[in-house]
Parts: sequence; C-alpha cells; structure tokens
Amino acid sequence: MIGVVVLIAIPLVIFIGGLVSIVSSSRYTVFGKIIWIVVTFAFPILGPIVWFIWGRNAESIVKN
Repeated sequence: MIGVVVLIAIPLVIFIGGLVSIVSSSRYTVFGKIIWIVVTFAFPILGPIVWFIWGRNAESIVKN
C-alpha cells in the first residue's frame, strides 16, 4: 500500500512543482510560460523534468 502511494505521490509532486515553478518564473514571457505549461500537461512526467533541467535556467530569453 505504501509503495502505491509513493508511486502516485512522487510524479504528482514533480508535476505540481513544475507548474508552480513555470508560473512563478521571471525569465519567460506569458507566451513562453504557456508553451511550457502545454508541454507539462502533454508529458506529465517528462515535461516537468525537462523544465527543471533545461528550461528553468535558460539564459537567452528576451522580455518585451
């Protein structure tokens, strides 16, 4: 039973943490955030992991 809870909780925490991190990011415009949110919903496990590894620390984002 505990294993099932862990298998559900860990991906859920990664997903929610990714969404919160995307929305609170100051490096992206609204359009960039929408793209990342769509990616996160399309790939609920892989999307947030890619965000944390690559998207969160992107350097060359221009804000208008």
